[in-house]
Amino acid sequence: MFICSVTGDTQHLRVRYVPVAAWGFTLLVAFGIADIVGRVFDGRIVDLDGPLAAVAGLAGFAFFILYNGGQFVSIGFDRANDTLDLHHYGLKSLHTQRRISEVTALEVHILRRAQHRIELRLRSGERLPVTPYHIISITNRGLKSMSSLLGMEPTMIAPSRRVLR
Repeated sequence: MFICSVTGDTQHLRVRYVPVAAWGFTLLVAFGIADIVGRVFDGRIVDLDGPLAAVAGLAGFAFFILYNGGQFVSIGFDRANDTLDLHHYGLKSLHTQRRISEVTALEVHILRRAQHRIELRLRSGERLPVTPYHIISITNRGLKSMSSLLGMEPTMIAPSRRVLR
């Protein structure tokens, strides 16, 4: 689950994606780890092999979730300066600047009904993913705003159908 924030107009636009589910899961894992550690220090758990393995497994899984899907994404468009500014904040941080005039296509890779990933195709052939993960959303405010600012309709790319034999 994501929160999409859209601010600005057709000259200056900022779209943000906040991965609420990934961070909510991480908080739940942190609560579980704190509970296990509290029980160890209280003396309610004497044998430490199982709890230490559980803490290590939970911490590793939470790190995996945050590394792959816990990035805050902010993309800004400034039509007056012809700049596109993409930031990924998280364990895999990224900062990219391009020119809006280099964008030739707005592609939407659809995984399932409400799951999609947005990519910008540049004149050089480079693909610039807006989010590194698939967005699960009911509304497409961010996509519609980007499409309006860029002046192009998004190209929907459906997943290839595999034939099982």
